[in-house]
Amino acid sequence: MNTPVMSIAKREKELSYYLDRQPYPVELDGIHLMIAKNVFPSDFGITRSFFGHFILQQAPAAMGLDMGCGSGYFACLLKKIGHPS
Repeated sequence: MNTPVMSIAKREKELSYYLDRQPYPVELDGIHLMIAKNVFPSDFGITRSFFGHFILQQAPAAMGLDMGCGSGYFACLLKKIGHPS
């Protein structure tokens, strides 16, 4: 399998695009968020979509923890699947 190499410089340029527009609104998985200044953008990169999809496939548990919440996207997904607030 031939996976294209993503350069660090290209990723930094892409991230700076998101950081330069902060604060800005975004909708992810039906959740409306405001990406505040100096918060890692929830709509940047593929990790969010993979982990978000994983969360949405889980049954709610008695407790959930979103450390380093940033925009609160993952906490909102936990609430969406039925975690208590």
